[in-house]
Amino acid sequence: MTAATAGPEAAVEPTSTSTWRGSTRPAEWLWAAAVFLLAFGLLMSVQGNLFVPASDEGLTLEGAERLLDGQRPYVDFFGHASPGAYLYQALVFRLGGRSLWTSRILALAYQSLQIALLFWIVARWAGQRAACCTAWIYTAIETADTIQLTAHHRWDSSTLGLLSIVMSLADGGPWWWATVGLVASGAVIATPTAGLIVLATLGWLLFSKRIRFVLPYLAGVATGISPVLVWMWTQGLLTTGRYGGYLGFLTFMKSNYAEPNATPYGYLGGGWLNLLDLKDPNLAGLLVRVPIVLCLALPALAPIVALAGWIWWTRGADRDLPVPKQTAWYLIACQFAMLAYSLPRIDVSHLAYTSSFSVALATVWMTWRLPRKVIPAVALFFIFWSLAFVYQRVHIETGAQRFDTPAGPVMVASAHQPDIKTLLANVHPGDTMFAYPFMPTFGFLTQARNPTSFMFIQPGMMKDPEEQALLADLQRTRPSWILWFRSTREQFLQAFPGAAGLAYHYPHTEAWIEVNYHMKSRLPALAYDLWELRVLHGANALASAR
Repeated sequence: MTAATAGPEAAVEPTSTSTWRGSTRPAEWLWAAAVFLLAFGLLMSVQGNLFVPASDEGLTLEGAERLLDGQRPYVDFFGHASPGAYLYQALVFRLGGRSLWTSRILALAYQSLQIALLFWIVARWAGQRAACCTAWIYTAIETADTIQLTAHHRWDSSTLGLLSIVMSLADGGPWWWATVGLVASGAVIATPTAGLIVLATLGWLLFSKRIRFVLPYLAGVATGISPVLVWMWTQGLLTTGRYGGYLGFLTFMKSNYAEPNATPYGYLGGGWLNLLDLKDPNLAGLLVRVPIVLCLALPALAPIVALAGWIWWTRGADRDLPVPKQTAWYLIACQFAMLAYSLPRIDVSHLAYTSSFSVALATVWMTWRLPRKVIPAVALFFIFWSLAFVYQRVHIETGAQRFDTPAGPVMVASAHQPDIKTLLANVHPGDTMFAYPFMPTFGFLTQARNPTSFMFIQPGMMKDPEEQALLADLQRTRPSWILWFRSTREQFLQAFPGAAGLAYHYPHTEAWIEVNYHMKSRLPALAYDLWELRVLHGANALASAR
């Protein structure tokens, strides 16, 4: 082989097709475990109790709390995700109590595990120096966005799916493969489309010498999914309730989710060109923005590099690959599965949930195939510019102040401190409050209670029947507080570019709020306004009920 194809010789002994057996040395797992512990400790220290105005996190946390309080998803309240997200978070709350700190344990453990698995993949096939470099770049860039490091069902599914892939590569006997299937089932329970990873693994087993492990693998998958299905059946979660249960939820999402939530590949709200600001005559500013944008686009760029590189690589001679061809095609199939699993919302933030795998594959390919003089330059480029993302996180931490809240001690960034102070001064634990249209994070922070059967309502996806159901709940329960985000059509389309032909707000609900509530305070940094229930008497009360 030439110098460009000789592989990663400096850090570990290179592996070839003739010597590779799918097993791994214990030291590699120990290094990966150390990376996990280091990453988890670091992330919990900077993000464990940091307040982040993330709508999806609030949906998961409120759903878990409702589950613990005896309510049933898809029956007593409209669930936004599959049951795994609520079950996993509810288990953490049951064991550790309800607080912002405990709410972050799972999400940050998932991210830390992805960093460790990325390290394992790169160290296995590209060397420990490449693994350390890649783990640093990925961690610095992908943990800079505080919203990304919050509870989300895709953290559950993407991480458990990736763990099942790495366990498949490590190989083992029947019990090992049953465990791999059990881990993969956890991903499916959280996000059903993660079943694409199960299919990729099953295909690899069927068309390789591992066909004898198909039944143990499927048994593991069934062992994980069956108890959840039994629980859902016995609790009446599958078909009962006003929403048609979980099966009704799946039908609803199939009909209503794709159109407003579809995005172009790698979409970024506001647009990449606006971020580059090419009209700025300041050349120095442009030279800074271009590398930053390249780093931000890593979740969208890495899958392209990984797929193009590995497909081209696999079509060559066996001796050019660090793994058997069947294993290489399995990795390619898993990468396709992770991309398809994100559909229809394949924006850069959703691609980030699976980017550790694509970054690892792209790194392995570049380490083996790029000219030796190019590899250090690429590494130094991303290491240097990743420091800008580290600076961003340090800046957030240095300005944060501690607040004692009903959700425990919470660190609040300087920009949000006046709004959080106002919110906590007005809304108290046990108060009734609805965040319109979506931001139940505020309810978790204040431990206010949402008396409606909706944790959120999304314009475009949820149409007239859902608005009428929510309005009926509001008229019946009359929450003490409404947190209202008045979005413009431009703001709505920036978040949901596929919803151009759909309504961006709910006029009947908003008219009712304006009659029955008065605005108490503006929360400008959070983009919400706090509305308090009016005290109405006589004819006015009858009119407002209508």
